[in-house]
Amino acid sequence: MSYTIHKLFPTPVYHSTIPALDPITLHKLMNNEWVAPGYLGANRTHKESADRKILHRPELANLKKIVQKHIDFYVFDVLGVAPGLSWEISTSWVNQNSKGDFHDNHYHTNSMISGTLYLRVPDQSSSIFFHRDKGHENLWSTLLIEFEKDNEYNVASIGLAPNDFDILIFPSILAHSVTTNTNDEDRFSLAFNVWPRGTIGEGGNCELTL
Repeated sequence: MSYTIHKLFPTPVYHSTIPALDPITLHKLMNNEWVAPGYLGANRTHKESADRKILHRPELANLKKIVQKHIDFYVFDVLGVAPGLSWEISTSWVNQNSKGDFHDNHYHTNSMISGTLYLRVPDQSSSIFFHRDKGHENLWSTLLIEFEKDNEYNVASIGLAPNDFDILIFPSILAHSVTTNTNDEDRFSLAFNVWPRGTIGEGGNCELTL
């Protein structure tokens, strides 16, 4: 049977790889003052660097340029955003997941685009899962249907198993979680948030300067 499927209104998750980082840069990124994530309070599920602007460090300027290049490609080439705004890294921090650590289902506030650069991902050290929003409406919103096989049209979450130096970029509102690290080695990732800068709707009655 001949047919076409039109995938309407997809959520774009960008997946690429950067060149391997040198040992000195990796050492700087993986040795930090660590804190429990604030939104989890006392229930520590993993550790985060106390420095929330880690990519603003002068010694990491080259890495910031690499990450920014991928952000710009995602914004302008993948999403088709018109030039005029700059899309700047507002916050960035390193996650450390020891054996037994995980990330609860969450999304990022005060940002429009978020991403993760994977620094060290030992085998079985956990995958990232993206979750369909509870308010998302499609064919299966009202009935609890059983499916013979999972596919992109019926699943409530989709998992990705990243490798060292993979980079993911996605809308900040997209909920995601990280499964439990079952490896004896620690897993390290660099997370970042992005916010646009400039003027939107210039000259109109809805002009907004960010």
